Amino acid sequence: TIIANDTVVDCNSASFTHVDGILFNVGGTRGVTIKNCYASDYGRVITNEPSISLRLPVEQLTISDNVFTGLPSYAIYLINAPTLATANYVLLNPFPNHQIMNNTITGSGAGILIDRTNNSIISDNTLEINGAPNYEGIYLVASSHTLIERNTLTNGKIHAQNVVPIKSANTTIQDNTLSRSYRAIELSEGSDESVIMRNF
Repeated sequence: TIIANDTVVDCNSASFTHVDGILFNVGGTRGVTIKNCYASDYGRVITNEPSISLRLPVEQLTISDNVFTGLPSYAIYLINAPTLATANYVLLNPFPNHQIMNNTITGSGAGILIDRTNNSIISDNTLEINGAPNYEGIYLVASSHTLIERNTLTNGKIHAQNVVPIKSANTTIQDNTLSRSYRAIELSEGSDESVIMRNF
């Protein structure tokens, strides 16, 4: 668990292996950076939700230059939906907020999920999903003003959806390469004023 704001966790290419479990719990932090880590076989590598009752908000998280393999679920799972534990937290929604860049993620259900968090950047990642071709490689839930660019996805789609009344609006999806996916890009109701261009 990371408990301090503005902390840099540089693994310097160290490797971590675990059956299920969580490597980094970032709940309740702002301004944390996690980079240069190798992790395999975790249930989730980075999350702020070890359980619903223990979920705390996270903002301005930077995740870069990591390799996460053999994952059965989302490698990166960040959710700012309210709970009783978050009653005293005020979300600032700064820009940029989360920055998830230059990571390699593989596994049967591997991917990135951001829920109720605005102003994030997801770029230059490589995601290879070994499961069904309809899995979400990058999944936005009620998260607006997100930039998704220059990612390479195999067997995984980019999906933006709302949770009424919160929308995943103003999403920019550009210059991504997607292959072997049932639906490469899916925008559900509530994805207003989104831009999709130059994807392959």
